Amino acid sequence: MCMSILYVSDLVKRFGSVVALNMDGRSLSVEKGEIFVVIGPSGSGKTTFLRCIAGLETPNKGEIVIGGKEVFSYSKNINLPPEKRSIGYVPQTWGLWPHMKVWDNIAFGLKIRKMPREEIAWRVRSVAKSLKIDHLLDRYPWQLSGGQQQRVSLARAIVLEPSLLLLDEPISNLDAALRDEARIWLRETIKNLKITSIYVTHDIREAFALGDRIALISDGLFRKVGTPSEIYRSVDDPVLASLLKFNIMKGRIAGIYRDSVEVDIGGATIKCTASSNLKEGAEAIIYFSPRDVVIGDGDLELDVISITFLGEYYEVMAEISGKMIRIYTDRDLARRRVKARIESCTASNVFT
Repeated sequence: MCMSILYVSDLVKRFGSVVALNMDGRSLSVEKGEIFVVIGPSGSGKTTFLRCIAGLETPNKGEIVIGGKEVFSYSKNINLPPEKRSIGYVPQTWGLWPHMKVWDNIAFGLKIRKMPREEIAWRVRSVAKSLKIDHLLDRYPWQLSGGQQQRVSLARAIVLEPSLLLLDEPISNLDAALRDEARIWLRETIKNLKITSIYVTHDIREAFALGDRIALISDGLFRKVGTPSEIYRSVDDPVLASLLKFNIMKGRIAGIYRDSVEVDIGGATIKCTASSNLKEGAEAIIYFSPRDVVIGDGDLELDVISITFLGEYYEVMAEISGKMIRIYTDRDLARRRVKARIESCTASNVFT
């Protein structure tokens, strides 16, 4: 056991022959008051992980402890239903009852628990006021905006005063402008209410904006866990690099120095920091941000293929040694062949 709000160990979930989640031999803890974000591409296992914790899927192995209470143990034949796990759950679709007013949607779980009418009224008013939807209690969901519906869904979950709040891409249905606003509001709300949360998303911006820690998952395996700054500073994983829209290139180690390596990408050499032990002549992968390419000077020669103005910057697609890379720059390039250098990149010999 541990003092964390959530402790998960050796969790495995299969759907037929497909292993959707594989934590065999691994454990994970989420601390009190923490917003723990699980990020990964579609089909990576992130929602399966959330549903196992919620009790909506039954794992094939492992154990889950919430608030010091064992809610699932394969070896001990323990599997508590969702309503006995002290969790709040906010689904992607919000799942509001269209025929019920906001008041009744929020109060629904409390009524199921047969709480006294006075306590239900006090809790509903309190949570509605904290989420600034107290003026909407007499409306139906179809009379609300997307942002308002999202707040009602959150209110319905936190009114139960759960030990753990689970959020499955709850703002993905909002338009872009509302999503930016919701990220700020959602983090402030969860932190002010001091609710321990697990937040699932495929959006790296959401993960960085919301998470105290981030876990990267792919093919059912947790590949990295760290703070947003730790995750961003150690991009040596192709899945993470893809989510961040980093450039990924294969090459071969041409030279090893005290604090850097040179990687031959086929006609051009790029200096990088090394994320693991590398040997001269070995194959490697390099990762670098589109923002780390400086155009105008340097030893690299790029052939510009396309230029797209995106408002805050130009997105340039360019070719180097027969390989395509993405560049973000404030310069509108007129020439098709330019000099460039890469300010920062990471080299790894780990092919995963």
